[in-house]
Amino acid sequence: MEKSRLAYEQRAAYEKWEHSYRISLMIMKGSITTAIRGAILDSDNAKMYLAHIEEQFQGSSKAHATTLITKMVTLKYSGSNGVREHILRMNDMASQLKGLDMEISEGFLVHFIMTSLPAQFGPFKINYNTQIKKWKMSELISMCVQEEERLKSEQPDSAHVAITSSSKGKGKGKKFGKSNVQRNTSASVTKTGKASSSGTNGSSGPKCHFYDILLASSDMHMLHKTKKNFMSNNFDMKDLGEASYVIGIEIHRDRSRGILGLSQRAYIDKVLKRFNMHNCASTVAPVVKGDKFSLLQCPRNQLEQDKMERIPYASAVGSLKYAQVCTRPDIVYVVGMLRRYQINPGMGHWKAAKKVMRYLQDTKDFMFTYRKSDNLELGKQYKS
Repeated sequence: MEKSRLAYEQRAAYEKWEHSYRISLMIMKGSITTAIRGAILDSDNAKMYLAHIEEQFQGSSKAHATTLITKMVTLKYSGSNGVREHILRMNDMASQLKGLDMEISEGFLVHFIMTSLPAQFGPFKINYNTQIKKWKMSELISMCVQEEERLKSEQPDSAHVAITSSSKGKGKGKKFGKSNVQRNTSASVTKTGKASSSGTNGSSGPKCHFYDILLASSDMHMLHKTKKNFMSNNFDMKDLGEASYVIGIEIHRDRSRGILGLSQRAYIDKVLKRFNMHNCASTVAPVVKGDKFSLLQCPRNQLEQDKMERIPYASAVGSLKYAQVCTRPDIVYVVGMLRRYQINPGMGHWKAAKKVMRYLQDTKDFMFTYRKSDNLELGKQYKS
């Protein structure tokens, strides 16, 4: 009786396995397009069928491997899609080669990616070569993104010329002349079509074009003289009148009340759209009591690290940092906290960064204002 029961259970288990086996084979065949399936020798045995597929595509896999290797050797970072996308693309090609039994070690891949970066990353490469510790892919992505943000911040879209005046009253300033203007402005421009490298007197550099040059002075007479005697004679320029927009910052004036306002609404809208937060719900504060920032929020396993590699955390924090430096001191604390975890951010840190964006969505009409005062009072700040 016991033997018959065991035989019945074994037969039932076999029938169940056979049913699953047939379904699996059917799914395998159904997932292949008809044109390709017709060229594969049919079989009712899953193992044999997979072997026939391997034989069919063995030659093409070698050609695919050759194509991938050629792409990796010739691929250089152009700066069009961001360094993160460039690294992920090369990492994807390495993963495909691994599937073709041509595995590339992580250390070699990191070094290979470093060689694909342009000359602008020269100091960054030197820093990498002098370090004993080898970087992982997650560390490479984080470091390269930060370096890219730093390079962008060092290459502003506008050139600025600031003219200072030592006059203390109307008509009592120093005599203005072309040589004086050239000395004060030579840190920005020197000759027609030339850019100055450094120093008070400046030196000629490669040809370049200047857009939206902002002239500033407390002496209007000096300002007009500068435009007429120096700028117009040395540059092909068009006077656009009173400045209303510079380096992404909109300038608002209320002279009746002596107020000057700086707004980054357009920049904030651009940042929100870039990180797909332009339709997000707003919040009244970037950080509240109870919000925590700690290393415990960092990724604890490879799955969490892989998930965070696809999130542009460093770029988001860099964008928030620019807004904070220019016109939004109200987010200085939370941005400072977020920057602490740029090397190894977790999902909790990313949610906190998005909360700051939601706050900016609610307050993008805020302006950083300067108010005219006859009695200027200097405050003191103590650092404990």
